[in-house]
Amino acid sequence: VTAEDGSTQAYTVTASVKSFVYLITKSTAFKDGNEFFYSVFEYDDKNRLKSFKEEYTSQYGENQTCNFTYNDKGELSKFIILEGDNEIEYTFNYKDATTVEAAYIENGIARKDVFKLDAKGMIDKYHEDVEGMNTWIQFEYDDKGNLLKLANEDGSYTQFTYDDKKSMLK
Repeated sequence: VTAEDGSTQAYTVTASVKSFVYLITKSTAFKDGNEFFYSVFEYDDKNRLKSFKEEYTSQYGENQTCNFTYNDKGELSKFIILEGDNEIEYTFNYKDATTVEAAYIENGIARKDVFKLDAKGMIDKYHEDVEGMNTWIQFEYDDKGNLLKLANEDGSYTQFTYDDKKSMLK
């Protein structure tokens, strides 16, 4: 990926809400201006992401570690982000085959996100509840599972297009 300032980042990520597994096979290093940081990914014996760590070589940013815990069904049950002195812990509750709740506290504010899944396990609708203020986003996919549109409750939306290699163009 090339940013507007000309810096580049190279990575491959595949994610699924049901398993929340990032399939990245090795450490990566990125250059952003004159700063460097690298990422290290650790997997458990079932090839699920166990931890993700970003370390910076200067005062560009706080080092960040993310730890993942799974339940007996192999579903993500806990996700913890550690950045400097800050910690955010997400707890996932699988209500049924189509509803996943994520509860967490960020900056002292209790939040709850709800993911509604379609028959293929793809996110159909995302709902966020922050101190009683509710918002939602509707997801739309093509027959290949590519995200085509994110529609907000206010009617605004973002559309995505892909090339023949399934790379997102916009």
